[in-house]
Amino acid sequence: MVKIPDDLISVARGRLSADLVLADARVINVFTGEIEHGDVAIYKGLIAGRGRLVAAEGKALFNPSQSVDKGLTNTVHIRPFTVEALRLKAGGETAPVIEIVPGQIITRKRIEKVRVIDGIVVPDIGRDILKLVVVERHRANGNIGVGLVMGFGLKWGALASSIAHDSHNIVAVGAQLGSRTAWLN
Repeated sequence: MVKIPDDLISVARGRLSADLVLADARVINVFTGEIEHGDVAIYKGLIAGRGRLVAAEGKALFNPSQSVDKGLTNTVHIRPFTVEALRLKAGGETAPVIEIVPGQIITRKRIEKVRVIDGIVVPDIGRDILKLVVVERHRANGNIGVGLVMGFGLKWGALASSIAHDSHNIVAVGAQLGSRTAWLN
């Protein structure tokens, strides 16, 4: 039995700050296929969902259903690639950057001066310009799009998802080159 730390309960109740909070998240229950709503807080490696502990030390704290919809499994098909495929070659001192508009579904196109090392555009954390990568994951055709985005506020690490409003490919945003590659692979 896992002892639930008092500070984790305080995080779940919103009385103590979490390391990461996904507010009003829509979480797919991979065992039932149902979409569940609620805040998800991550604190000291533990996940609290809607005020209840759902995982600790890498293990689920609930009994998953044995019936899994096969349509929800084996849906990611990626042609193997190297970090070279994620490089964005500089075409000059400036490049197009997608700007996130907080609270909106729209974005803006900006032309920004970019940070370049050895002819490759790299993230500029100080200016909140991060690498954006989209990897096709349906037919393993090897298509990879690379660009820049601003407005995420990541200072380290990477964020990746295969849930997107248009094509549900894998979309990753990263502050460090290596962290994004790990998420994608």
